[in-house]
Amino acid sequence: SMPVERYSNRRRIHFIITGGTIDDIDLSKAGPVSEVELARNPHLYTLIPAMLENGGVTDFTWEAPFIKDSRVLTDEGDRTELLGLIRDSPSKRVVVTHGTYTLNKTFDFLLAHRREFKGKTVVLTGAFRPPSEANSDAQFALGMANATALTHKPGLYIALGGSVVAADSATRQRFNKFFSTVKSRF
Repeated sequence: SMPVERYSNRRRIHFIITGGTIDDIDLSKAGPVSEVELARNPHLYTLIPAMLENGGVTDFTWEAPFIKDSRVLTDEGDRTELLGLIRDSPSKRVVVTHGTYTLNKTFDFLLAHRREFKGKTVVLTGAFRPPSEANSDAQFALGMANATALTHKPGLYIALGGSVVAADSATRQRFNKFFSTVKSRF
């Protein structure tokens, strides 16, 4: 039998927080957080670390390079920055929290550049209902992403609505079908 990997830094997950419903971010209500303000007080603008701690996850690192509604993300700016953060993260396990509106665009972008983070397990996740609602799926999505990052081999994944899809096996069409199926449950 295989020895169980001892719990260590190699298993520590790095969370890259970018906004979206999973973090109760709705641009129509608030507008984007300025980069200066975010850099100064990132903990004031994200619920993700508290949600992880509430779920019993204590050994993790996180950063919030931007907190935005995903509808305003760009390939040239935000997604390129995100790719660099994933590539440069010392952790082999990375979870990206993201808005569901353009999760597919970021998935496509990262898929096209996956050689840059070869050897890492990268999981995208988001929620359809904000954590402020009693019936929110945010905490569950975060738990799914955490478990996926811990248990899956290196690659690009989406953990959403109780399901996990691996990028290698998800053609664009298959992902769209998966996404619309999951979305229809909410």
